[in-house]
Amino acid sequence: PATAFQMYKPGPKMLNVEPVGSYAIRIYLYVGHSSGIYSWDHLRDLCSCGECVSTRQPRVT
Repeated sequence: PATAFQMYKPGPKMLNVEPVGSYAIRIYLYVGHSSGIYSWDHLRDLCSCGECVSTRQPRVT
């Protein structure tokens, strides 16, 4: 049961997504607050599809 094991409670759900200029999006959660601003570059870095992976610059370690 979710009440006995807090680690099994459902994750947040998106309520709304809105553009921030032409460079990012802001995501609102059902709890009534923004989860932050995410740039298109950051989202592309997180994406694992072939198109996004092919556009990444090699990382220097």
